[in-house]
Amino acid sequence: MRRTIVTAVVVLALALGLCAAGHAAVNRAVAEAGALLNSARRAARLGNIDTARADMRELYDRWEKRWGVLELITSHDALFDAKSGIQDALTCLEQGDKQEFFRAGAGLEVQLERLRDSEALRWANLY
Repeated sequence: MRRTIVTAVVVLALALGLCAAGHAAVNRAVAEAGALLNSARRAARLGNIDTARADMRELYDRWEKRWGVLELITSHDALFDAKSGIQDALTCLEQGDKQEFFRAGAGLEVQLERLRDSEALRWANLY
């Protein structure tokens, strides 16, 4: 009986550790993406489309680099939604359409927040 209890406690501790690590990784990726998005918005507001475009390309590249780890941790749908939001915003900048970029940026912000919320530490995430 004692061995079963010890095993259950070890498994619970491992699950909690994995959830915490996943939560930290997703939060890091979302915070980094949010900072780059805000930097691109600021540059676009100031009329510097080239800097905004460079920031969004950097965001896309970093998202691609983290993709493998995030794919193991969180929902594929939320990841693809965020990636499509990044691509949408980048396309708007490449076409020189600032107003559409701001619309796409707002949508991306919501998608990133959804991703962060889906990985919040909850008992349901232990399953």
